[in-house]
Amino acid sequence: MTNEKAVAEKPLVVGVDVLFTSPKNTGADDTLLQLFSTSDKIIMAYELQINQSMAAPQGFLFDSSRQKGYANFVGEEGGSIRFFSPSLKKNNEHYSSFAAEIMRVALPARYKKLAERDHTTEQINYTRTAEKFIVMNGKDFLRDSALPLSLAGKIVLLGFVSPDENNIEDKHFTPFNKKSVGKSVPDMQGIFIHANIISMIKEGNYVSKSPVWINWLIASLLCWISMSLYIRYFIDRHIWFHLVAKLAQLLSAVLFIYLGLLFYFKWDIKINFTPTLVAIILAVDVLYFYEAITSWMHKRFGYHSLFINAHPH
Repeated sequence: MTNEKAVAEKPLVVGVDVLFTSPKNTGADDTLLQLFSTSDKIIMAYELQINQSMAAPQGFLFDSSRQKGYANFVGEEGGSIRFFSPSLKKNNEHYSSFAAEIMRVALPARYKKLAERDHTTEQINYTRTAEKFIVMNGKDFLRDSALPLSLAGKIVLLGFVSPDENNIEDKHFTPFNKKSVGKSVPDMQGIFIHANIISMIKEGNYVSKSPVWINWLIASLLCWISMSLYIRYFIDRHIWFHLVAKLAQLLSAVLFIYLGLLFYFKWDIKINFTPTLVAIILAVDVLYFYEAITSWMHKRFGYHSLFINAHPH
């Protein structure tokens, strides 16, 4: 009944985030079958069992549904849900995710942009907690006692939402979890994760990763600058070398962590500064190793270097 009434409100699309695993009530099942098999505005969620060689859709009414998408998240076996897979191809069969299928029907232009990115996985750009979405109780909605809000022209999701924070049914860990260390309970139900994904696709605020060559170019340039500074103090002002090197390493770590967070939260760009930090941190040890090598080569072969006798031992 909720499905029928929601469709009657003329939304852009109705996504049903409920996994129908087996038949239950003949009358209700027949009504669902009629809706799923005739309506182009209802998207059914199903579970996709995936292994290395094949994928198998699971669920009652799956074959009868005109529009459907798998509700699986990447990494839902454990840990935080940070990624989703827009689509999957196995054994020449193409499967579309629940959120992607909703956007394909509701806003084809936004779905096309997602498809053009052609990413196997997309990082979820979480922008809203569960409290930021409008939630209507199903019983109130059927009695017309829900919020005075028209569903016309909107994306509507139907699914299980529990007001009890300790009820972990269909709940997952997300970056919004207030407790990042120690034991904690999952913080967000699946329907709100799908809502965040849909919001990300609709608004086009994807998390973009910098190309690998950019990461290594930044690392190479900053390593060269750091080495120039280290070598100068190592040879000419060795008494200050340790202080300058440690300060440079500390400031570099703080700076690059800050820049990484700044690019991510302000411009949705994820830059990997790890190669840069590793290069700067190892630069000091590399200098000491080079000094030891040149000292050994000087004694053994008469090799000359600026590092030989550059400072008193």
